[in-house]
Amino acid sequence: MITKQEILNCARNMFNEKGYHQVSMRAIANKLNISVGNLTYHFNKKEDIFKALLEDNKLLQTTIEVKTIGDLDFLFSEMLDSLIKNHFYFTNDDLADIDEKLALNNQNNVQKQKNILIEAIEILQQKGYFIKDLTHNIIVSIITMIMLAHLEWVKELYHKANYHSISKETFMRIHWDILHPYLTNKGKEELAIFCNPAK
Repeated sequence: MITKQEILNCARNMFNEKGYHQVSMRAIANKLNISVGNLTYHFNKKEDIFKALLEDNKLLQTTIEVKTIGDLDFLFSEMLDSLIKNHFYFTNDDLADIDEKLALNNQNNVQKQKNILIEAIEILQQKGYFIKDLTHNIIVSIITMIMLAHLEWVKELYHKANYHSISKETFMRIHWDILHPYLTNKGKEELAIFCNPAK
């Protein structure tokens, strides 16, 4: 018998490939080789699958404890992977309107992730990786711009137009190009181990 997780995995792939609005319950059932009745046993309607997908992935959430520059790089990478995994949600602006409560929860999740990044940089600053002149307000501004850039990047990555998009590897380097002027020598030395930001 088909499991809920198998349904979610299949639906996510189909939403990412074709777009949420272009995929029907029947199409999902056909892809899984089950009847629509079997599908609705687990999820009454497509919106229920959508909600379960967002809850299942805990979008933009993390449990990484940042202690080094490498940890912060991994955190950035995990965030981008979450966007890629669920790009159907981020490349279609009207999906946030499907459920008001869910949209509010996702806004709260984004704010939590923003706070995690701010706290991570401040922890690394205390450990001597970032200069002391890097104020809280500047950190907030940098993280705000980075998170906004994440949304635009994933939209560009899956844009239907035929133009070159920025790879994840290049985009990760851009993060460090932005942060590089605020690193101490200690921070730059650790960063140089795995990343070579533009000078």
